[in-house]
Amino acid sequence: MTDYDNFLRTDAPESFGYFSQYMTLPAVRKALGVGNATFHSGLEVEKHLLTDFMVTLLPEFIQLLESAAKYRVLVYSGNLDVIIGALLTDNFVDRMQWSGAAEYETADRAIWYTPGNVGVSGYVRRSKNFARAVVRSAGHIVPYD
Repeated sequence: MTDYDNFLRTDAPESFGYFSQYMTLPAVRKALGVGNATFHSGLEVEKHLLTDFMVTLLPEFIQLLESAAKYRVLVYSGNLDVIIGALLTDNFVDRMQWSGAAEYETADRAIWYTPGNVGVSGYVRRSKNFARAVVRSAGHIVPYD
């Protein structure tokens, strides 16, 4: 298996490799103003972030939500996500103690349908400036799926 983003795939799509090719195009490098700096895959950064993987950001997240609704916050997951499953995110959200928690807990899930698509495409629950969405038939890379 080369794809750990979506339960339905065993191999990562070929197009996942296009990003580095695009980012190293001379016109893109010029537009970004990166000069001749080396483009890295991100693996080195990921190695340095490993110690942060199991550290909660719940206090910072709640502070963001309580910022007098200055920010609108959307958290979304694909229901086929292997890395951060939708139920894990729901568990995180359900444990948040913030001023909109009671309203969120009783909020209905609004179901949406994509035009031309048969069946449910996903759902969203809202409270104050916060929205939590689950996208059906999507894995970890929701915009791709």
